[in-house]
Amino acid sequence: MKAVIVTYHSEIDKRFLEMVEKMGVSDYIFHPKVLARDCDGRQRGEQHAIGTDSMLVAFLEEDEAEEFYCRIVDYRKEEKIRKHMRVFMLQVEKYECNRNPTT
Repeated sequence: MKAVIVTYHSEIDKRFLEMVEKMGVSDYIFHPKVLARDCDGRQRGEQHAIGTDSMLVAFLEEDEAEEFYCRIVDYRKEEKIRKHMRVFMLQVEKYECNRNPTT
């Protein structure tokens, strides 16, 4: 199991989430309007910007995670606003999700 974490400018939330859904990614956590600090300082300088970025954490099997990661890397090159996207892929040591809860 891998976790792919993507941070990006919230202006593209709708388009980005549509792309995620089209890829069949269904196990994720979406955090709108997170506190962010630009990695290169050009856009927001040394200021923390509240509410300008969003974050998505997707939980995927290893082969799916690699494909998703590569697609995000390509996706961020397609439009100027996407160049500040950050993408991380981490090994998940433990993961629990009760997909079929019983009562």
